[in-house]
Parts: sequence; structure tokens; C-alpha cells
Amino acid sequence: MKILYKIILILSIAFLLPAFSFAQQEKPIELPENFEESGSFVGEFIKKIPQAFGGAWEKAKEFWQNAWVKWWNESIYPWFQNIYQKICSFFGKEIEERKPIIEEEFEKEKEEIKKDISEEADKTKKGLWEWLKGLLQENL
Repeated sequence: MKILYKIILILSIAFLLPAFSFAQQEKPIELPENFEESGSFVGEFIKKIPQAFGGAWEKAKEFWQNAWVKWWNESIYPWFQNIYQKICSFFGKEIEERKPIIEEEFEKEKEEIKKDISEEADKTKKGLWEWLKGLLQENL
């Protein structure tokens, strides 16, 4: 029921607020009496539309921004914060349980990488030395 009330309130404000701005005009637009005057009537009407909606739009925008921030802070943010805390607590427990295993695996991987790097460095040194010896033998 609370959600239905909010939806009705939002829709009524969204559609009625711009309509109230039309009541704040300085002088009413006079209807044309013949076809020639209708061109100026349409032009004047089109000029008045942005003026009429401008003030109402700014007020509505300000209202919605304030309403959105209040709604977010009261309804949505605590819900996300609660879910985030549950996820963190769950994964925190899992990480603490698996931390020794992870550290052990990390040390194994580190040793394997060091071994691979030293083997590759030895191959590169031998390859470089062989290339340099061949270069010197060809030139001498």
C-alpha cells in the first residue's frame, strides 16, 4: 500500500506540476479571429510553452532531486549496505579458513617462477655466449 501511495504521488506531481505553471501566465493568449492571425497565434503559443515549462521544470527537478536523495538514503542505501556486509562477512570467513592454504600455494608458485626464470636466464646466457663466440670466430 505504501508503494502504491508513492507511485500515485509521483505520477500526480509529474503530470500536475507542469499544468499548474500554465495558470501563472501574465496575460492569456487570445484566440485568432481569422486565418491570417492564426500564424501569429501559433508563433506566440510556441514562444510561451518554454516559458511556462521553464519555471515548473526547475521546481520539479529540484523536488525530484531532493526526493531521490532522501529516498535513496532511507530505503535503498541501507539495503545495499546490509547485503554488502553479509557478503563481506561470508567471504571474510572463507578467506580466513583458506588463508594458510593460499599462502602455501603462493610460496610454491613463487619458487616455481624463480626456478623457471633462472632456467630461462641460463639458456639465454648460453645462447648469447654461443652467438658472441661465433661472431668472434667469424671475424678473426
